[in-house]
Amino acid sequence: MTRVYAHLRQLNPVIRGEDCGQVFFHFVGGATAIWDANRFNEVESSSPRYTFGQMRIDATGGHITLDTEANLRVKPLGRPGFGVQYPHQDINFAGDSVYALQRHFVECMRSGAEFESHGEDYLKTLAVVEAVYESARRKEVVEL
Repeated sequence: MTRVYAHLRQLNPVIRGEDCGQVFFHFVGGATAIWDANRFNEVESSSPRYTFGQMRIDATGGHITLDTEANLRVKPLGRPGFGVQYPHQDINFAGDSVYALQRHFVECMRSGAEFESHGEDYLKTLAVVEAVYESARRKEVVEL
């Protein structure tokens, strides 16, 4: 990412901090992304905490969507869309993602295997998070 612009809001008056916002990202290669998130208004889903909403990724050749039930769908430009089957289960918290993360960490600590992500990756993520908050505070684009 090269720069971000963020508009954050607090809708729920009984919490501290934001629970809604839009963030615009610009990447090195010229790609852009928009993240529109809202943790206050409820998701229409049988299990709202499974996916925490829906996602759509648009690209030059089409788009892919993840719905609130964790169904993946690919829609190539000029062709019919199709579903993508992959293993997932709506168990425990967010499809057991926290358990899977902790299991991966413990297995790597025991075996000495390489972690899926590293501290350097985490520091890059934190830099983006800080830029988002700085952008929201200043109400302007922040360069990374």
